Amino acid sequence: AYVERLSFEAIDGIDSTLVKFLAINSQLSLNMLALVDLGLNYTGWSFKEYSDFMALNFGITASSNPELLSQFYQNMTTLPFSYLPYALGYLEVDRLKTEQEEFLGDRFDEYQFHDAFLNIGPAPMAIVEKYMKEIFNYSASK
Repeated sequence: AYVERLSFEAIDGIDSTLVKFLAINSQLSLNMLALVDLGLNYTGWSFKEYSDFMALNFGITASSNPELLSQFYQNMTTLPFSYLPYALGYLEVDRLKTEQEEFLGDRFDEYQFHDAFLNIGPAPMAIVEKYMKEIFNYSASK
């Protein structure tokens, strides 16, 4: 989701308002899917509760697209908690970037941020955050 947002900004000639809209829409959709994931796999929604949520929030109904509704339900219950890490990961990376932007101000370099982030490699966010703060010599007191 984070990289998807960046990809919108890379499209030549796209209006900045449209970029913002696409980014918000993408994040909102991901958050809604994470909510469905939690509803089904943690709260224990019935198929009807799931169907009602999908109809209300995505316009996908049993009458308009029963196959998609069933397939998505099957995917969500077969692979529980698939969307939640993406939604939370997006929020964490975005928070970390915002903290660094606030700390560095005009000295913030998006390329350096992403380079450092990728060079740390796969790790729990607490470890990534620790190394990012060491690399850029800042600490967030939040």
